[in-house]
Amino acid sequence: IASARLALARAGGEPDKIANGLQQVANAFRKAGELVKAKAAAEEALALRTNDPRRRWLYETLYLLATIADDADDWDEAFIRYRQVVEQTKPGVLPPIHDLNSEQDADLRTIKSHMNSFDLVSRANKALEARTAVANLLAKQGTYREADQEYQAVLDNLPLLFAYGAPDEAELLNWIRGQRDAQIQSADVMTRRRLT
Repeated sequence: IASARLALARAGGEPDKIANGLQQVANAFRKAGELVKAKAAAEEALALRTNDPRRRWLYETLYLLATIADDADDWDEAFIRYRQVVEQTKPGVLPPIHDLNSEQDADLRTIKSHMNSFDLVSRANKALEARTAVANLLAKQGTYREADQEYQAVLDNLPLLFAYGAPDEAELLNWIRGQRDAQIQSADVMTRRRLT
């Protein structure tokens, strides 16, 4: 099925859809244990993502390459790719997936704005997944102190997901960062918003 979708995407000629199709093919090969083919498809997708001015979902392709390397027990490559995910998902590194200034239709601009916000959450979540994977690799190598530090960093940054992409993101990030010892839950965020 993934190969058929890729063929349709290639026929359409849209690089973003081709990259999506390649990722689906790479994932299918990965699940089948054909890691060389999976890596080749994912690297082709990465080239397309890198050439996209908006670099849409580049971090997803890097994460896929990391998991393929992880599956192949190529820990050096996996570390590099997981760290690239973390770097690429930092705020401000990648542009928003949609350029709102180029959209003339107000309704579509609103929809694309929401999509940009959802993507910010997805980026932050993928960074946490990558850091967890790095911690898992460190633990496999027996470097438990470093693994524990990575796990702790994930736990410390997890509440920030409440803020990313929200209309009050900056204020909420500052508040959450000031609550480091607290177990922040969605009810806490709602209460905070009502008070401000």
